[in-house]
Amino acid sequence: MRLGVLIVAMALLPGASAAQEMWERYLYSDMEFAADFPTPPTITEDVYTASLKEEAPKSQAPARVYTASLPTAIYRVTVAAFSDRIQNGANLLGEAVDYLHYTQKLRADVSARIGSGAAAVFGRHVTYDRSDGARVTTGYFFMKGRLYIIEAIILPSSSDIATPDAARFQQSLELSPRR
Repeated sequence: MRLGVLIVAMALLPGASAAQEMWERYLYSDMEFAADFPTPPTITEDVYTASLKEEAPKSQAPARVYTASLPTAIYRVTVAAFSDRIQNGANLLGEAVDYLHYTQKLRADVSARIGSGAAAVFGRHVTYDRSDGARVTTGYFFMKGRLYIIEAIILPSSSDIATPDAARFQQSLELSPRR
């Protein structure tokens, strides 16, 4: 029996390592982050609009979006520059998460941390199911005037809506990485 289990496990290993090998780490020193993506991400310029638009001119910020798309998932990091609102970091992060509380049925909302000690950056991890059947796992962090949003969107076309790749992507985010 043990030999049979070992043979099955050995047969599965090459496929598992092939899937792991397709992920690669990308470092963006200019935006002070690194993350693992399954394919080379495309980079676009955009405008991030804060969820609660109480102060319209201040609710928007230039953003850079890094996206890797697969047939079954979209992996994205958005970096919104709020350099003129550094003192409002907690509010910007909080309102982004609160907006999801009002618009989605959340599966999870937990505190998150990148790093340790005095260099730690705290944020939130939120998971919800969209009305189209996609599952979204999102992390929000604010550091040095930038709002970092990391999203793994597992599409309904995926055979595994609870794939561990979403968590892998979330956990790969590093802020202020060493060059």
